[in-house]
Amino acid sequence: MASALQRFTFLLGILAGTIHLSIQDEECVPGTVQNLTLTANSTLNWVTPNTEQCSIAAYLVEVALQDGTLQWSYTTQDTTVDVGHLEPCQTYFFRVFQVSTDNITGSGWTVYANTPPNSDVDLELAYVNHTQVGHTVRLEWGLAPQHAHCARRYRVVIYVDETNVAFDQYTTLTAMNINNLIPCTNYTFAVRALFTLIEDGPATLVEHRTYDDINSRPELISVTPDRNKVTLVWQLQEYSRNRCHISSLHLNGSPNFDINLEIPDQTNRNPFPVTIDNLAAAGLYYLRTSVVNSAGESAPFLMAVQTLE
Repeated sequence: MASALQRFTFLLGILAGTIHLSIQDEECVPGTVQNLTLTANSTLNWVTPNTEQCSIAAYLVEVALQDGTLQWSYTTQDTTVDVGHLEPCQTYFFRVFQVSTDNITGSGWTVYANTPPNSDVDLELAYVNHTQVGHTVRLEWGLAPQHAHCARRYRVVIYVDETNVAFDQYTTLTAMNINNLIPCTNYTFAVRALFTLIEDGPATLVEHRTYDDINSRPELISVTPDRNKVTLVWQLQEYSRNRCHISSLHLNGSPNFDINLEIPDQTNRNPFPVTIDNLAAAGLYYLRTSVVNSAGESAPFLMAVQTLE
């Protein structure tokens, strides 16, 4: 049997271990910093959470390349650090840890950010080219080669008649197809390079008038026959779909008649009534109706109409 001294020594060991574990349990592990951001002036900022229960002595800042290679490490007591020494217009991983007064390091917070360009970097586009095929305009643009890597994305804004915004889109590419443009319309393409979410580079403006295109065929709304005449009401293609100037409506009823009616073109393009006189009673007439604009003559609307007896 164990002696009283041996039992006392064993219990003392258990007690010492318990006290040691309690001390370990009471060690404070810092939480994670919040709102870690990289500003446009190369300053890394963060805040200590309001719920932090540990006493924070310092912050450990680490900067790594995209492949994880550590580039820079720094310890500070401030919640901000200048990283302007880093290569501009490059992508880095920024990580910040809180370090307690007991020298315990908490879990870090990481952001993936791009260092801003130097003040002498020109984000104005070197060129913007535009070509039209059909109803599509292709835009292509670029920065000067030495600054091309400083643009993270581009903003393309399209104005109709210089003021009305018809299109506003961001892209990481240096080309874009603009589809379904309205014929005979004045467009302004504004393209700018962006490093951040703000409007960094100045907009480069390009004026473009889309090519003329023939109208779609006129559509028949109603037919009102009489003994010696017939009244037809036509709907022309909307101005919002084709702005090319309409000059006339062509009604070809050969060999009986061939009429070109001049049309006062308007932006509303209301239904257009036409009356064909001097027809024979109970006569059957075949008619091809088309609309003529600055691009030429449209496909015809084909129909047959009979006058009353």
